[in-house]
Amino acid sequence: MASATAALLHLAIPSEIAPGPSWAPAAIVVPLLVPQIVTRACGNVRMARRIGTAAMAALTVFLMVALGTLVVRLLTQPSSHHEATLILRASLPLWFANVAVFGLWYWRLDAGGPHVRERGHNLEHGFVFPQMTMDDETRARIGQPHWRPMFIDYLFVAFNTSTAFSPTDTAVVAPWAKGLCMLQSMISLCLLVVVAARAVNIL
Repeated sequence: MASATAALLHLAIPSEIAPGPSWAPAAIVVPLLVPQIVTRACGNVRMARRIGTAAMAALTVFLMVALGTLVVRLLTQPSSHHEATLILRASLPLWFANVAVFGLWYWRLDAGGPHVRERGHNLEHGFVFPQMTMDDETRARIGQPHWRPMFIDYLFVAFNTSTAFSPTDTAVVAPWAKGLCMLQSMISLCLLVVVAARAVNIL
């Protein structure tokens, strides 16, 4: 569902700024969800993960290309009210897509991915959530005795990284996680400060 949402967000990008047809991400990602669901239901977890990773890679490419197109247009087109409106209309869905895409990457890569975590395998985590530092009694007291990270936890980390430029309550410990968080913060900074602020100045 999150992958489809991230793909559909590109439909909100104005055609003048979208790098190619705005429906292209949805046309590529959404059809991949069907075989992913089918292969997982049939027990072929490895194939489902490969399909999901392909969809995520496509979303990431679309996000980066759209951001690059937006920045180039900002630097090359003359300032006008119409241009500022286009930039603002494009930056908002790209910001939300940034949160969704990186939330999915964190969820997919941390500790071997959701399928491995569900089986209880104790692999290395890239993120240390507050519940991981609590003892069993404390987790039981807050009503989460059998807590494990779900997608909403990684989406929360991605949202905080895009808004506060840090994961706030969650520690980032693995090098790959730190690299992804830095990349996400750079994209958000570009959208919020460079693109949006310049467009507001034009208005």
